[in-house]
Order: sequence, then structure tokens, then C-alpha cells
Amino acid sequence: EGPYDVSYFTQNHYHVELHYTSAEDYASSRHTGIMLKIWEYSLPQPNCSYERIQCDEHFYFYHIAHMAKHFRNGGNGVRTILDTWLLNHKLAFDQSKRSALLEEGGLVTFDDQTKRLSEAWFSNFPKDSSIHELEYYIIHGGVYGTAERNVAIKKRQINNRFKYYFIRIFQPYSNMKRSYPVLKKAPILLPVFWIVRWFKLLDPEVRKRTAIEINNERNVDEVTASGIESLMKQLEIW
Repeated sequence: EGPYDVSYFTQNHYHVELHYTSAEDYASSRHTGIMLKIWEYSLPQPNCSYERIQCDEHFYFYHIAHMAKHFRNGGNGVRTILDTWLLNHKLAFDQSKRSALLEEGGLVTFDDQTKRLSEAWFSNFPKDSSIHELEYYIIHGGVYGTAERNVAIKKRQINNRFKYYFIRIFQPYSNMKRSYPVLKKAPILLPVFWIVRWFKLLDPEVRKRTAIEINNERNVDEVTASGIESLMKQLEIW
């Protein structure tokens, strides 16, 4: 169980995510607020009381907000830019409704820039100079960002090295309860499970991952981190 979904993996390697909430860890509370209105933006299907279909404008907002979340957390692959192109070329939609939700959620600039990039890549439109930095960020970030970039962003957001390590050592209850579900019934045991978690360092694989993260934190390129923050501010998602 994750913070907003349950993942299942079949023997044939299919991966299915069942989301039990639309309130993911979006880049802004404004995004979350709109996603929580999912029932207002879905329509019941005739002759099927268990099925509802999400309205186009809300589904489009979800796509853009989901992209913004991953951008802000370190990276987002090429596929979502292709999805943006498809959603703007292969569906019938009401632009005024899409624009109203994007305006309400503060995603107009981010949507505009990612649309420009999708047109440059998949419609052969001339590349605007403003999208070169965005293009570089996507191509050099892998599917969801590199480990180095993820550490750089987290450290930049916290802006305090001691606080960064404190949070990594003493994980908040919201994270710990997912790893140790018993905490949902007995949150008072949180300090006990901090200690349980620390004992995981006896596992060589866990030690190796921890050493890599510490090394990444020590070697964060402040110029790169500052550049990422600048891009996020230009996209208005920081």
C-alpha cells in the first residue's frame, strides 16, 4: 500500500495500481483541491451503477498536475509529453473548460510550455527558445529523474543540511505508517519503529543504498540545483 494506491504485480508481469484517493502528493495544494472534486467531474454511465467516467477537462487537469508533480520531484519521461500531444490532437474537447480548471489550479504556464514542447517534438513546430531548458531537463532526467537530481531537489527544498538528515533519519508518521501498518492503530509506537527501521542498516543492500544517498548529498552540484529551482519557478510549479 502506498500513500494513495495499492500496487499489484501479476506472475505475467502486469502492474496494476488501484487508487483509493485522488489526493496525491501534488506540487501544490491547489492541484489537490481540484483533484478532490473528482466526483463532481465524473458522470454515471447508463445501466451501470458502479461505473463513472471522468469528464475530459478534469482528466486533462489530472494529466498536467501529475506531470507537474513528477517534474517537481526530479523528472518526467518523454511519454507524458506524447500523451499531452495525443490529448490535444486525438480527442474532442472544450478548451474553455480545460482552461478554467488550469487557471484555478495555477497550471496555465506549465501546460503552455509542455504543449509547446509536444508540438515541437510531434508536430514539427519550430522550437521556441523558452523550451530548450525544459527539453534538456526531460531528456537528461530518465523516466522519473535520477537519484542525484532527486537528492538535489529535496535538499534545495529543505534548504538546511541538518534538517535534511534529520527528516531522513526520523521519517514522519505519514511515511512510517505505510511501511509499518500497525502504526495506524498504535501511532504511539512511532519511536519504536524508528529504531526497527534503523536496524535495517544491517542489510547490506540497505547499507549500500544509504551510502549512495549520502554520497549524492555530499556531491550535490549547487549550480545544477539552482538551475532546477529556476526552471521550476519559470514553470510556476515551485
